[in-house]
Amino acid sequence: QPTPGAITGRVFNPATGEYLRNAEVRIAETGQSTTSEGEGAFRLAPVAPGRVTLEVSYTGFRKATAVVDVAAGATAVKNFDLVSTLENDPVSSQ
Repeated sequence: QPTPGAITGRVFNPATGEYLRNAEVRIAETGQSTTSEGEGAFRLAPVAPGRVTLEVSYTGFRKATAVVDVAAGATAVKNFDLVSTLENDPVSSQ
């Protein structure tokens, strides 16, 4: 069996310049997930080597996805910028 790897990164809100705590970071293929901590940092381990799809979700923000290649015994780094669902949406009038 190849040595598992890990994925680390941070979840950022560019609109406010702040890192997001409690964003869910999930591997689509396996369902393995974690939650971002202080300063938006997250770590998923152990992760089987290969290509995985990361999904990041946070209430009020658009879901972000990215493909990450995890090497055996290595740590892949992937940072995310989340955009509010309110940004760039036309204002609805009644």
